[in-house]
Amino acid sequence: MVPNAGRKRRPRFRRKWGGGLRAEPGRTARVSDGCLPDAAPGGGLALLEQVLGIHLSLGSVQSSWEEVGVAVADPCAELEEQLPHEPVINSDETGYRTDGEKRWLWAFVASIFVVYQGSADTRHRSSGADAGFDFRRHLVQRPLSGLFQLPQGVHAAFWAHFKRNILGVQEIAKTADAERFCRDALALHARLFRLWHRFRAGPEVRYGSVTRQQLINKSIPLQKGFFTLADRYLDSSGRDVRDLAKAMFQPCEKFFVFIEKDGVEPTNNSAERALRCAVQWRKTSFGSRSANGEVTMAHLLTVTQTCRMQKRNPLDYLNHAIRSHRLAQQAPSLLKTSRPT
Repeated sequence: MVPNAGRKRRPRFRRKWGGGLRAEPGRTARVSDGCLPDAAPGGGLALLEQVLGIHLSLGSVQSSWEEVGVAVADPCAELEEQLPHEPVINSDETGYRTDGEKRWLWAFVASIFVVYQGSADTRHRSSGADAGFDFRRHLVQRPLSGLFQLPQGVHAAFWAHFKRNILGVQEIAKTADAERFCRDALALHARLFRLWHRFRAGPEVRYGSVTRQQLINKSIPLQKGFFTLADRYLDSSGRDVRDLAKAMFQPCEKFFVFIEKDGVEPTNNSAERALRCAVQWRKTSFGSRSANGEVTMAHLLTVTQTCRMQKRNPLDYLNHAIRSHRLAQQAPSLLKTSRPT
């Protein structure tokens, strides 16, 4: 007979100096990592009980979650300091609520890490949106009020969003101007991206690969074509066409940053993928109850998504960070791609 067979194992705790109890670092990391999909500590309790086979109180989960947030605060601050020095940063945002207040949760994606931060300030949203195009999704190398102070740099407009707007206008087009504008814009778009895929695909592409300089030279007539097309329809009688033409004409050079700059993509897929987990978090947790909860949420998202970008195990990293925090040691850096020992 096995003694105590069938009974659920309770987590082992270690006594703090003040006489209280707290879980071992590995278990604290599992608790926090298990709560990540649900954000609010109570949301992951059922999952933790099912996976670990133990009962955890809401207070224990809350304490573990807060401790992990403090343990990874310094590595996250290090990433925030590094962010302005990155050559290319993609960003995107989604709505968020903290204590019922409407806020924005931003994701800033660099080459080997991602940083999340909440903000109530929306002044950095470009006035270009009033012209029929959303410029919130761009290369972020400029000061953002209420967020990180990033140096002035190049802004890039992304083609996926603009093409979607053109297709939307084409679908509801009721005038000859709208039909002609959308037809010509989509034709130029197709030619531009055939050229881009020849550059990206390499020597196996059907029509032969092109170098960066050849890409720039061959795209110049297409860039002029977009500019001329936008100029022709600035005074169109159709409001939708006029807005699209204005959005293309005023910042025309921003549409071709990916042609000239290494590391720049014509889409914002990296930032949108980074925001996906944040959106899932928001939908299941309905936001945070306090400013500290919002910061903790941003730190945990930063750590887990950065570890995944670097092919590191988030749970191992959290375990190591908690041990370092309890020993008053520095947590492992997230800027180094080597695994923590």
